[in-house]
Amino acid sequence: MQQDLVDLGRAAYQVDQLANRTEGNELDTTDGESTEAATGNPDRTPPAATRAAPRIPLHRYEDLLIDGEVIRIEGAGPKHETTGRNGQFGAAGHGHGDQGGDSSGTPRAAAGTDLNELDRLGMRITFAFEERRFVGQKTVVLPGETSSENADVLIVDVSSPEMIVAAIEQSTVVEQVFDQLAEQGISELYPGFDVLTVKGGSIDRMIELKSSGVDAQVQAMSWNEWKTAGGELRSHFWLYLVGNLRADLENAPPFVRAVQDPFGTLASSKSEDVIRKRTVQLRVREFAAADQLTLELRHEEDALA
Repeated sequence: MQQDLVDLGRAAYQVDQLANRTEGNELDTTDGESTEAATGNPDRTPPAATRAAPRIPLHRYEDLLIDGEVIRIEGAGPKHETTGRNGQFGAAGHGHGDQGGDSSGTPRAAAGTDLNELDRLGMRITFAFEERRFVGQKTVVLPGETSSENADVLIVDVSSPEMIVAAIEQSTVVEQVFDQLAEQGISELYPGFDVLTVKGGSIDRMIELKSSGVDAQVQAMSWNEWKTAGGELRSHFWLYLVGNLRADLENAPPFVRAVQDPFGTLASSKSEDVIRKRTVQLRVREFAAADQLTLELRHEEDALA
């Protein structure tokens, strides 16, 4: 009984102290972090649970035939530039459920798309497209398990610092090419493109890859990518658009569209988002000319053969 009275007295004292501390001031319960109370929003009702978007199926690389004929196509050509909010284009299309793309025009991927899977598929198709350009010559993809010794062409994944470091460790030729790029002010670890093709020890193409589930109208490039695209080596800079990778689209075969010198041939608009990240929006259908390869789907009986 005596212990209960002591506990009761201690509790009353703590309440008293709390009241004195908070008199004329709101009790700080934020631990230095913003809360709804701290922002003046009294509504503490948790947000209603949203249903996850259904998974969007993508084509399997094994089901694609990359042996058709590359054709030269003409685009719409750059049109008169109109800008909307935040310096973005007044788009010709409407984005619905954009994911990982731009807020104007056709989104590159609908909600429910595995963007990592999408980008991996686009990269594998790009490697195959590059190998196809050099039929009859020894091509090696780096980093990889195949020795690059005596290779005529190196196709190098430079999409991340880890890939670049691994490729340099495997090939002195790649190391020398990056030394050349450094002389042009291009960062070794963040060069501003995804694939580097080296032929005969010299730069053949610097490829910025944009993979899309559909035939996107607008694609975004980072400011670093755009600086590289407009540099001294711009004639070697190519934009590869790998589109229609969704498996649930009708009459929309996958394709690779290669545009040389996007800095000089595509309509563009600079913008800055709320976190001051500078980007460039490209109207990727407005080009003078491009190389395009339409991919065919392997029939089930062919896959079993």
